[in-house]
Amino acid sequence: MSAALIAKLRGRIPGQASTLGWAALVVGWLLFGLLGSRYAVGVGVLALAIVGLATAFNMVYGFTGLLSLAQAGLWGIGGYTSALLVTRLGLPIWAAVVAAMLFGGVVALLLGHPSLRLSKPAFIIVSLSFTMLVQIIARGWVDLTRGPLGIPGLPAPSLSWGGLDIEFDRPRGTYFLFGALVIVVVLIFWQLTRSRIATALLAVRDDPALAESLGLKVHRIRLGVFVVAGTVTSMLGGLFVFHLSIVDPSIFGIFYVQAIVISVVVGGRASFWGAIVAAIAFVALPEVFRMTGEARLVAFGAVLILVTFFLPNGVAGLVRKRVRGRWGTSGRGGRRVRPEELDRSVAR
Repeated sequence: MSAALIAKLRGRIPGQASTLGWAALVVGWLLFGLLGSRYAVGVGVLALAIVGLATAFNMVYGFTGLLSLAQAGLWGIGGYTSALLVTRLGLPIWAAVVAAMLFGGVVALLLGHPSLRLSKPAFIIVSLSFTMLVQIIARGWVDLTRGPLGIPGLPAPSLSWGGLDIEFDRPRGTYFLFGALVIVVVLIFWQLTRSRIATALLAVRDDPALAESLGLKVHRIRLGVFVVAGTVTSMLGGLFVFHLSIVDPSIFGIFYVQAIVISVVVGGRASFWGAIVAAIAFVALPEVFRMTGEARLVAFGAVLILVTFFLPNGVAGLVRKRVRGRWGTSGRGGRRVRPEELDRSVAR
C-alpha cells in the first residue's frame, strides 16, 4: 500500500469510525425497542441508564482523573427529588425532572467546591461517604421518604403537544423516551471530547501542575466537569424512577457504583465508545448467561480481573494500539497531552 494512500486513510478512519458508531447505536436502539420482548426492553432501559451514567462518569474520571463515587448519590438524589415533587406537590413530571436536575447540580457544586481541593485518595473517601450518607438519610427520614418502603405508584411519563396527548407506557414507551434523552446526553459529551476542551481536561488529568503553570484554572475546570456530570446524572435519575414506578433506598446501592466504574475501567478511561460498549455489555452479559446460574457471576468477575491486570487502558486501549500500529492513527484518551499542544490550546 502506497504512503499516499495510508496518509489519506489516516485522516478518514477516525471520522468514519465515529459515523459507523453513531449509526450502530441509533439503529440498534430503534430495532431493539421495536423487536424486543417486554422483558428485554425493560433490561434495555437499564442498559441505557448505565450508558448515560458511564458517559457522565467518564468525563469526571476519564478526562480529569477524579474517581468520584458520588455519582450514585447524585443519581439517587435526582430520583427522590422528582418523585417527591410529583407525589407531594403535584408538579408535572417534566417540571419535577428539571427541578431534580438543577438541585443535583447545586448539590454537586456544594460537594465539589471543598472536596476537590483535597488529595485524590481523600476525595474518593469523601465522595463515597456522601453516597452512603444520602442512602442513610433516605432510609431514616421516614416522614419524607417512607424509609425502606420507598415511594411507590409513580405515574408513567406523558407529553402534551398541540392538543395531542402521548403517554409513554412501560416499558416500551419509556424505553424510547429515556433512550432519546440518553442519546442527546451522549451526543453532547461526544462533542466535548472532540473539542479543545478535551485537550485542557486531559492536561489537567495528566499534569495538574503544568496545566496550572500554563494558565489553566485546575480547580475551576475540575469543579465545572464535576457539576456538569452531577447535573446530568441527577436528571437521568429523575426520569428513570418514573420507568420503575417506585423509588427506594436501593437506588443508592452498590450496583450503580460498580456499573459505572467497571464500564469506564473495562471500556477504557477517556474512551468514549469503549465506555458505551462496556456499559451495554455489563447489563447484557449477565442476562445472556443467566441460565448458567452462579457460574456466570464467577466468569464475569474473572473477566474483570483479567482486563484490569492485562489491559490497564481497557479494551479500547488495546484496539487503539492495534489501529495506531496499522494506520498510524491515535485517539485522545490513550495518550498524554504534549506541552506544545497544550500551549496551542490555551492560546486559542
